[in-house]
Amino acid sequence: MSISGTFRQMCAVALTALLCGGNVAGAAPPIHSQSGSGETASQPASPLKLRLPILAVMTGVINRASYPIFEAATSGRDLHDDEWLGIGQNAIDLVGAASLITLPGTGQADAAWVADPNWLKLSADMQTASIAVGLAAANKDRAAMTESASRLAQSCQSCHIQFSARLLTAPPN
Repeated sequence: MSISGTFRQMCAVALTALLCGGNVAGAAPPIHSQSGSGETASQPASPLKLRLPILAVMTGVINRASYPIFEAATSGRDLHDDEWLGIGQNAIDLVGAASLITLPGTGQADAAWVADPNWLKLSADMQTASIAVGLAAANKDRAAMTESASRLAQSCQSCHIQFSARLLTAPPN
């Protein structure tokens, strides 16, 4: 199988996980920390810390993944299989990024943002809309993709308006 075929297969598994609520056969077992004696400790390893500002996650993942979704949703043109796959991959990125932005990073405002219940609600809204985009992409459902992309855009704009108007941005050229 080619690298491209393997990548497509991995994306299909990830999209299946979205469709199944995360329950996919062959899922990786929990990660456990290693004790000094080489035995696996009974406690799971501590979660990793977000070692960069939340704004870096927004520009490096969220913006990059959301713009192609918004473009496809507003284009009005028929989408090819590769485009549907790309939308699904971007949705997966957004689902993960929504979790990341609930962790305090190294940015000046990060701790305050993640302590705010409305930040957490808007992050959850973004994740829910992203899951819906992924499901629509998996089903190649144009109407559902357009509607869920609209909900995604609304969650982003609502967050930007409340937390940082300077984050209101236009797509990159």
